[in-house]
Amino acid sequence: MAKVLNDPTLQQYDSFHLAGDLLAFTIERKLFSTDAILKKLLNHVRQSMGMEIAFVSEIFEGRRVFRYVDYEGDFRPFQVEDSDPVDETYCLRIIDGRLPELILDTSQNSITAGLTATAAYSIGNYIGVPIIFSDNTVYGTFCCFSRQPDHTLSARDVENLRFLAHCAGLVIEKDIGGLRGYARKHRLIKNVIDESQFFPVFQPIFDLQSNQVSGFEALTRFIAKPRKTPEHWFQEASNVGLQQDLEMAALTAAMEALPGPLKHSISVNLSPESLMGNQQSILQALPRDQTLVIEITEHDVIEDYALVNRALALFREKGIKLAVDDVGAGFACLKHILLLKPDIIKIDQAIVKSIDGNRDAQAITRAMVTFAQEIQCDVIAEGVETAEELACLKQLGVAKGQGFLLGVPNKGAISRWV
Repeated sequence: MAKVLNDPTLQQYDSFHLAGDLLAFTIERKLFSTDAILKKLLNHVRQSMGMEIAFVSEIFEGRRVFRYVDYEGDFRPFQVEDSDPVDETYCLRIIDGRLPELILDTSQNSITAGLTATAAYSIGNYIGVPIIFSDNTVYGTFCCFSRQPDHTLSARDVENLRFLAHCAGLVIEKDIGGLRGYARKHRLIKNVIDESQFFPVFQPIFDLQSNQVSGFEALTRFIAKPRKTPEHWFQEASNVGLQQDLEMAALTAAMEALPGPLKHSISVNLSPESLMGNQQSILQALPRDQTLVIEITEHDVIEDYALVNRALALFREKGIKLAVDDVGAGFACLKHILLLKPDIIKIDQAIVKSIDGNRDAQAITRAMVTFAQEIQCDVIAEGVETAEELACLKQLGVAKGQGFLLGVPNKGAISRWV
């Protein structure tokens, strides 16, 4: 980096424009956090202009809040998160145009000479510019000052500060946008859970040789808006830290919808996080007189298999079986199977689709069946939709299957097939 900065071709840039270019690069590449970028930027501004203090303030609920501050020496008239009434500040007057953005000597300005802030913060000279977001809303100000007047400051200093305030605004707006987006999604998912904007459905699992129902998988359908797939809602819940809450709510709803003890197994989908974090709650929700299967999707990332296996041991002691779902959809399936030792392998529908005309898919399925026999594990094919697929799966030795051809997931599936 030092070699690049010493390149003569960069001499056309003054320090402010170079800082702006580097800042734009870090924003694009996400090299540093918002805090780190703004702190470096304020330090650069303060030192380059020979100021004692540089800060970013936010106008928030009638107050001017100091969000980021860079000092020189022991002169620290305020701290980060300190605030004062916005009506008493330079910031508001710069934003609404009552004060110029450059004040060389605050004692010679009729407005600043009489402001409480001038004496309270020992302001001698001052440069401040608004931070304006892309929608033209004003966030606050980007400012710097010293205790002594400085007549060497010029309009060029103001232009440089405006440029870097714009860069700072890009960083802050992006950060706030992310936080606001997170909060909005969190409220949405929380509302989905609290108002039970979902319901359970059950899809039958068939023994392909006898053509009899051998079990049911409990699935979740959402009535929440916007209308999205179940995968979308569970992923959004995971993104905002509510995955376990939604999974537990869906599990409880499914168990409450059961008509009573069944001779058939009931499969439920749970993430490793829920298994490790809600063991007792899950056990309380699951009926004791029902054969149960917990399905972990092949897509679930498992950082520590030992921890997951310790959690699963408690469920297995209660006679609950484990299935690895969506096997073949990615690269984690073999590791899941080898380290979790499931009772059931569920072949992903992407392999089952048109398997009758796909020799590669047939070879994979045949290998899975042989492998499952070796480790004494059942195999279920998912997404069976055509008679040709069904016939091929039977020929390949797949014992069980589920899909729209065999039975569509719905609320009344259990009463229809039992």
